[in-house]
Amino acid sequence: HSQTQDEFALHTSTTVVVYWHQPESAPDSSSSSYVRCFGAEKNNIMATLGTFRAGFRCTPLRSNTTWVVRKIVSYARGYQMPTKQMSTVAAIEHDVKKNGWAVARGVLAPEHVRCLPNWLDDVVCMGVASTGSRETNQVWHHYEHVDSDTAECAEAAALATKLTRSENFAHIHPELKSLLMDSSSILVQTVGQALGESAVLYKEKINFKYPGGRGYKAHQDAPAYKELQRHITCLVPIDPMNESNGCLEFATGQHLDELVGLTADGVIAEDVAAEMEWTSVSLDPGDVLVFSSYVPHRSSPNRSNQARRALYLTYNAATEGDKRSEYYANKAQHMQPDRLSLINHFDGDIVTGTAEKVASIRALFETVGNTKYDPAVTQLEHALQAAHLAATETPDDAQLICAALLHDIGHLLLGEHDLEHDFLAADMQHEESGFRFLTENFPPRVANITRLHVDAKRYLCGADDAYWAGLSAASKRSLELQGGPMTAEERRAFAAQPDAMDAVQVRLWDDRSKAAGAKTPSLDAFLPYVARCMV
Repeated sequence: HSQTQDEFALHTSTTVVVYWHQPESAPDSSSSSYVRCFGAEKNNIMATLGTFRAGFRCTPLRSNTTWVVRKIVSYARGYQMPTKQMSTVAAIEHDVKKNGWAVARGVLAPEHVRCLPNWLDDVVCMGVASTGSRETNQVWHHYEHVDSDTAECAEAAALATKLTRSENFAHIHPELKSLLMDSSSILVQTVGQALGESAVLYKEKINFKYPGGRGYKAHQDAPAYKELQRHITCLVPIDPMNESNGCLEFATGQHLDELVGLTADGVIAEDVAAEMEWTSVSLDPGDVLVFSSYVPHRSSPNRSNQARRALYLTYNAATEGDKRSEYYANKAQHMQPDRLSLINHFDGDIVTGTAEKVASIRALFETVGNTKYDPAVTQLEHALQAAHLAATETPDDAQLICAALLHDIGHLLLGEHDLEHDFLAADMQHEESGFRFLTENFPPRVANITRLHVDAKRYLCGADDAYWAGLSAASKRSLELQGGPMTAEERRAFAAQPDAMDAVQVRLWDDRSKAAGAKTPSLDAFLPYVARCMV
């Protein structure tokens, strides 16, 4: 616990020194650490370190020097990728003024690169419950219609959709809020370099471009941003972006301080765009692309077989004030239902009404349906097996088939699965979460079956010891959390409720729907039942 010094070289021109000190007289007290960086890239390295500032005390960090060194290496090496041509943070302002855009390679810390896909999944789950709403305190989702080669009927083909955009989430998700809005964030600092002053978040979105997802017409962002005249957008790729999956293309250095070829839809006229010279910009996770709201840009459809997701974060100068709430209030008031922006630049079809609500359920299954509650099957496999049993045994009862498919949707909405560290540590009452979600859009019978299917397990366990013996280990564990087998009095009260015996039937299908490798129709086959049941 005496003063120690660790030193390492990032590459030939930069060295970081970490000083860690804990007084011998107070070995259990808070520790202090100091970071110093010198060399050719010192400004860039220090910009990536966030709270680690040269000569500033950080308390507490961890109990040993090794952790501090490893943390600094993680941040600094995440920034330094010398094999790639890059615009340094210090050069961004110059490049944006000259070209309208700039790329800083490897700016994002490795831990953020690793966590961002999971955070995007969180946003998808958060927004499913508010699909169709434009309340400013909720996540907004937009879905596009896509061509389908796997749809088993015309009705299913009409419901072929993909999530194409999510927005208005930064204030809801704690980790994303920190990364996108904190003044110490590397993203906020990078945009500040482009603006030449401190930046605040103006708006945020995730653009999802799944295989076959449509692109965006040539446009400038400024016409869509009514509250201010000057903005900088920061693009953070979650997946590699290239020409095959529809990366951004810029009219480099052209029309950087004026609107050009503006049509009634707020986009650049096709003949004007045809005269421009376009530059494709490929990106990797960890890179950051910044561009002005006036530089013309566009993107092509995703012609690959891999998803392409990206954060688009638009900022304005802090001296002009925080306009984020005003932006979303204005957009909620004026945006047309079949658009995802105040300008008509999206080159696809946005779905509304019942198709939009069905799309939200598809997106939920496709995003987190591959997780497991029971070790034998994924949650999507479990839902499909239950729906298949219902469709086989009660083919004319669309509501019962729908309830069988969606009975565990609460697990998906709550993120309840075996990858979470607190899985089955407490009863999260997924049946109530599912009931609240389904009540908004489905008949009472479908929602009631979902609410009662947990109590149906307790009912069956109280009535038949052999039933309990046949439960999976996960079901037995959750039964303990849910209150255990019902008493005779509880069973009589349960059976008297509307739809209770339907819930028992779904429960019996539930128990038979945990067979690894079982063959079932796809989700496309059952979504028409969902659409027919919606109210």
